[in-house]
Amino acid sequence: MNNPPRGVEGQIYRELNRTKAAPQGICVMNSAGRALAWSLGFEDNKSVAKFFDYAKQRYENHPKTAVATERFHRYPTHQMEDVADSGEKLEIPIAHAKDDRCPGDLKSSEGSIAGRIVGRAYGDDGDPLSDVRTQDNYIEDTLEITKSMQDELLANAASAEGKFKLPDSLSREIVSNAYLGMLDVNPLGGDRIRGKIIEESLQLWGEKQSDGRLLISGTSLAEGKDGGSDPGRKWSHRVKLEWRGFADIDKDGIVSATEMKNAT
Repeated sequence: MNNPPRGVEGQIYRELNRTKAAPQGICVMNSAGRALAWSLGFEDNKSVAKFFDYAKQRYENHPKTAVATERFHRYPTHQMEDVADSGEKLEIPIAHAKDDRCPGDLKSSEGSIAGRIVGRAYGDDGDPLSDVRTQDNYIEDTLEITKSMQDELLANAASAEGKFKLPDSLSREIVSNAYLGMLDVNPLGGDRIRGKIIEESLQLWGEKQSDGRLLISGTSLAEGKDGGSDPGRKWSHRVKLEWRGFADIDKDGIVSATEMKNAT
């Protein structure tokens, strides 16, 4: 919302920005790109489903028409001031214009590969928790392994006779995406999240196999805290992980890879 792209999606993001209650929350829009309802939070879990029922009714009443945006600090009991419709007409096309990039596409540099991350928290019984509604229990994310990371990995593998250390840039890309919870408490976030890195140790190692597979193992330790600039934002996060996985490589780079981690 802060840097909307050009084209119709940029207009939609600007409408979201105009009507937002804060730079976060959940919003439901109609087919004309009008914000029907915003909520920053909910009274309880049942209120989440009730909010969607409420938004569905708003949509049925205003499927393509101009309408004021109703906003909630916490649905349904703490309602905020409505935002009047802007009066601007927004036509949403079936497809992107020829020169418009879809902001939903993953940005990646030439020669890079995109990775998909799924994270689950475990219960005391050792099984993944069934409640995946919170960031503390479940994440989906992406990472980018650039061509330079792959080139350095191939060079390290080619010159190694036994185990060798993975490139620091590759290890950091993997480890920095491995945390459940708020993005703003990533212990490796540093200045990017207005935090401070206290300790960092990334020890990921590769070992070549005869079939071209690269076995990966090692440990990581990351400790971070708030940067101290915001007195209302206090946090600390220390995470030790054990890693194991593999990567299939050829002369050009990584063909496929799987990493697993265990929190300690």
